[in-house]
Amino acid sequence: MKQSLPQKQNIEWPDNCRFFLTSSTFLHYPYFQVLSQKQLVLNKLKQIKKTLAISIESFSIQMNHLHLMFYTQDGRKVS
Repeated sequence: MKQSLPQKQNIEWPDNCRFFLTSSTFLHYPYFQVLSQKQLVLNKLKQIKKTLAISIESFSIQMNHLHLMFYTQDGRKVS
C-alpha cells in the first residue's frame, strides 16, 4: 500500500521577531570541515535571505552543525 506524503503545514510567522535556529548534520557527521563545504551553506543562506525576505543577523557554521539568527519584518513573506 502506497502512503502519501504529508501535507505542508502553514505556519504563521509573526512580524518583527527574531529567531534562533540550530541545525545539526545527519548523525552529527563533521561535514563542514572544508571551506568549500561551508560555502555551500553560505550560498543557500543568501538564497533563503532573498526568497523569504528575512534579515540574517548572525550565523556560525561549525563542523557538524550551524546556528542562525534571523529577523522577520513581515512574517507573511516567510511562509
